[in-house]
Amino acid sequence: MKRDKIENKRLKLNADLNGCKSGQVIVIKCKNGVPIEKYWRDRIKDSATDNCVEVLTNRPQTSSSDKIAEKSEDNPNPKFKGKV
Repeated sequence: MKRDKIENKRLKLNADLNGCKSGQVIVIKCKNGVPIEKYWRDRIKDSATDNCVEVLTNRPQTSSSDKIAEKSEDNPNPKFKGKV
């Protein structure tokens, strides 16, 4: 039996919807890429004609200090950011 993949999808609102303001970015839960809540499924379908919602695919850029150090001779453990 194959398990369903639960993931988060980020939406940018271009109109006031469901108590959220225009311009706000929200996160909704999705099952196999489809929003769990019917309200958001319908809003994404509506956005094809009225552009009320944008589905964001890019992750926000993280600063260089948030990135995990790469494995090297000086740093054999990539999660450890300092010198050995």
